[in-house]
Amino acid sequence: MASKLPSEDAEECRADTELLLDAGAEIDATANVYGGGATTLGLAATSVHPERAGVQEALLQTLLDHGAVIDQPRSAGNNDPLYWVPRKWSPKSCNISR
Repeated sequence: MASKLPSEDAEECRADTELLLDAGAEIDATANVYGGGATTLGLAATSVHPERAGVQEALLQTLLDHGAVIDQPRSAGNNDPLYWVPRKWSPKSCNISR
């Protein structure tokens, strides 16, 4: 079995995310983790797992392209909105913009 290129993983992540959003997934749904209020955008931006998988940038950009709110209170958990926690973002994800 041939290995996939990181760009293929990113495109697959983007397609899967768009599939879920098109099916009605709530873009700014919150999870009761890290003190509650964490959003998909906040969790994806501050988690090492999407970064290590090589899909963080594609995931964040797709969420933002679909209207995810970056300044929602507590979006990164622990009472932190994303704009207060750039130290938790990977350097690449800090370049993602609306």
